[in-house]
Amino acid sequence: LEGTREQMADVACQRWLADYLSGKDTVLLTTTNAHAAELARRARAELAVLGLVAVRVALALRNATP
Repeated sequence: LEGTREQMADVACQRWLADYLSGKDTVLLTTTNAHAAELARRARAELAVLGLVAVRVALALRNATP
């Protein structure tokens, strides 16, 4: 992949979603907890838009990860 960090994150999330929706086991990997939290937020938002997860209020975990 080429591009900015944001562009690469967008492509990674799109590819993850495509794999997930086609029934594949798939993961997103990153180097920091903060970036992992952002990718998880994006993935959950995409699934919520599709009606595949319930929309709910996020709770902060003990280590401050939302």
